[in-house]
Amino acid sequence: SRPLPTLVRVMGVYLPNHPGTRQSALVYLEEEINKYKVPTWLMCDFTA
Repeated sequence: SRPLPTLVRVMGVYLPNHPGTRQSALVYLEEEINKYKVPTWLMCDFTA
């Protein structure tokens, strides 16, 4: 298995990859999706 990247990209913004980053990002994305009614598949980009 390849090592986890040190940064994860969320909507084009790179965040430190530590426990909680993905979770808080997903919560943020859910709020944005609910606010703007944006399709989920447009929002989720955790590629490094």
